[in-house]
Amino acid sequence: MDVLSVCPLPVSSLSWQPQAGSHALTVVCKATFDMGPGKAQLASVQDIPWDGDTHWNDDESHSLHTASDLAPFKAKADVTLVGEAYAPDGDPARSVLARLIVGRIDKMIEVFRDRHFTQQGQLMEGKRFVKMALRYERSAGGPHTNNPVGVDPEAEPDRYGRMVLPNLQPPGLNITERSDLIEPIGYGPIAASWPSRQQLLGQYASHWSESEWHHRPMPTDFGGGFFNAAPADQRLDDLRHHERIVLENLHPDHSRLVCHLPGLKPRAFVERSGAVRELPLRADTLWIDTTRRACTVTWRGRVDLERPDESGRVVVGMEAVGERITWADVCELADSGIQDEGTIDAAPVGAMIDDEFTAVGGFEIPQKQALPFTKSESEPPRPQVSMPSQKQSRIEGMTGVMEMIQIGDRSPAWMRDEGGPEAEGPPGEAYAKAPPSQPASDGPGANRPSPPESGEDVPLAGAGGMTSPWATGKGNAVSRTEPQSPAEAERGPSPGSPPQMDRAPAPGPPPVSPATPSPAPPPISPTPGSLIGGSSSPGFRPPNPVEALRDRGGSDGLSKPVQPAAAPGQKRAQPQPAAHEIVELVWYGEDHMPRIREHASWAELLAEIEAKRRKDEPIDFDEAPLPEEPDETRARRAVVAIMTRGHVTGGVGLHQTMLEAVDASGSFEPPLVLMSGQLHFPFDQLETLRATVTAVTPLIAGNKELQETVDAVNELLQTPWLESSGEVAENLTDKVRGAFKRGDRMLDPSYLDNHTERILLERRCYQKRTLLGEEWIRALLAPSASRVKIPAYIPNKLAKDLPMFKRFGARVIAEAHVQQDEYESSENALKVVAFGRVISFTKGPQSF
Repeated sequence: MDVLSVCPLPVSSLSWQPQAGSHALTVVCKATFDMGPGKAQLASVQDIPWDGDTHWNDDESHSLHTASDLAPFKAKADVTLVGEAYAPDGDPARSVLARLIVGRIDKMIEVFRDRHFTQQGQLMEGKRFVKMALRYERSAGGPHTNNPVGVDPEAEPDRYGRMVLPNLQPPGLNITERSDLIEPIGYGPIAASWPSRQQLLGQYASHWSESEWHHRPMPTDFGGGFFNAAPADQRLDDLRHHERIVLENLHPDHSRLVCHLPGLKPRAFVERSGAVRELPLRADTLWIDTTRRACTVTWRGRVDLERPDESGRVVVGMEAVGERITWADVCELADSGIQDEGTIDAAPVGAMIDDEFTAVGGFEIPQKQALPFTKSESEPPRPQVSMPSQKQSRIEGMTGVMEMIQIGDRSPAWMRDEGGPEAEGPPGEAYAKAPPSQPASDGPGANRPSPPESGEDVPLAGAGGMTSPWATGKGNAVSRTEPQSPAEAERGPSPGSPPQMDRAPAPGPPPVSPATPSPAPPPISPTPGSLIGGSSSPGFRPPNPVEALRDRGGSDGLSKPVQPAAAPGQKRAQPQPAAHEIVELVWYGEDHMPRIREHASWAELLAEIEAKRRKDEPIDFDEAPLPEEPDETRARRAVVAIMTRGHVTGGVGLHQTMLEAVDASGSFEPPLVLMSGQLHFPFDQLETLRATVTAVTPLIAGNKELQETVDAVNELLQTPWLESSGEVAENLTDKVRGAFKRGDRMLDPSYLDNHTERILLERRCYQKRTLLGEEWIRALLAPSASRVKIPAYIPNKLAKDLPMFKRFGARVIAEAHVQQDEYESSENALKVVAFGRVISFTKGPQSF
């Protein structure tokens, strides 16, 4: 079965046998991203899926640089990191605390300069360092340990009588004697031949062959965890398409880098026997190279085959957040064969290139989007694919070292400045359901651092002994005929999302044809019972280059473009508050009322409401005229009217509204918007830690672990170190909670969380931010029908006026600003000028 790519992402596949008499094909797709502050960008050079493990210095006696991408399945998602740790600001350091955060993974490694013990037992240290390789050769270990290439504490002294210590160790250790134990630690992938992975093979370890296993039926009791190459504490249940990555002292230019994946993801379709169906792909591998300032994400999907040589094809496209491509889209791209001058020819669809890969030509990404990568001595040799001036479509010599695909310099829509905002995608694509025969997925360089020269030794003081946005690019194909290399198939079902699997089709289903475009639905008028905040106009969608196909007479199956939002002066359907919901105005800024009243669409709305009120008001000429309403009453009524009847801007439409606020001269004035959704109020992490300690202190009697944990935390709370370290405070809070829940207590485990939450609410211990010239309460608005959370800054003076809720439904009038905090994941920020709470009444009056 052929595997084709009609996007910049290279693909590969693996044929294997889930059990005797059954066959499966695992499809692998891989993306390479340049990492920088904010959002990662698709790299101009894409790494090809690795068909085998790659060792440092191309020497199998050394640790791994990259693990093979061709595994049949992975029980968990792997997160691995290679490269170097860096001293902050490039200042030579004695030691550095490296930290990796991805999802629930939060792992720190303390990196030291070269150290050794003398024959007299004195601890000596070498020169300070600016960068240090993060290889297992620099960690503790030795033969017969889980790190067979590490520094052996029982090794004989060198010829100078020195006992070398590891450069890498768990944080917090105070090494003063040779007998002090240092556990092996590292971020990199683990080789299949190392003990920690061999143990997972169980009885099959003695006759397991890395080169032959996929030609034999998989044992029914095989433990799927073997194919996970990451250390046990670097595995996730799911790897999200927008995953946040934090690197501390792991980037040469930024001592703390906060980066998130851009939300791009592949979508695959299987065509065989005249039928077409979607193939679910799951992201299960994140590999980070700090030296290259890059990372790769690998997706995997499984197709059950009726026979090993079954004909058909898998076509892979790519889509951005909030968009969805269809079979008609990928067919149009695969069959169009578009080419531009000056680019590398894409191989014809279905062509076989050296039984491995074809070059992915024709997709051109600007070189300015790529970060400059410098060659490092710590990297293994990685020859790149030659890209001569003449056109070529072959990639020669897959030899197990890194090969890359040059994309070119055409900029897809999702890499342009005018693209839509980054939105939070689903937490992970579910796998296709495994057949009953599938095995369970859950189952059981340099050598060691050289000692410093004697002249550099320093004695230690005190040491004792939708449609794809890239579709206007060329329809390039990555093709395979017979799958030759393993790719990852399904993992077992994950909680909350039962896996589904693409099975061999039943005989005789009719072919899938592109759907006829349906007419645009009529405008939706507000009706009683509709939710407050429902938008009457569709949100903005980023530019859709697939429409170029339609302009050329492309497939009729492509969906119609989304209609733009109505202009400010244009008539809009006005959503009314539901009969069982009300909006309680919490606060509005009097200083902002003139601008609110001048807003074009809101001014029109208020004029209509006022005209109707005057029309319905009875006139009695015998009575004296009513006194003028106070300005405050009129202002409050106007704000509530806008909240209940105004046009609501969605999470995606916010970006378009901001673009429209840029005038001809290029100046930008933050526009006013009305948004609806859940307003969250995160608690300050340090105050949460203090409240948790306060809540458990009366309950520590007889619980030694809890007592020790609380004592350690209280000691840290006396130092200023925690003041600006929210994530460290969160980790300490989790440790206190864990110690409490593990104790033999009569209290319900939820008691601590409930009691702590009550303390924080009563004290109004919300997170605060100082920006835009003053201090604000940091809230997060999750717009309706969206998973994105946008920072919403509320004046700090309102802390005691807020309802005592962690979150509530809200209508918010705010100035739409660009991102104000580097460490936020959203590209937008809201300066709140008015907000109200949406209250639902789902039952009739209570009887007493």
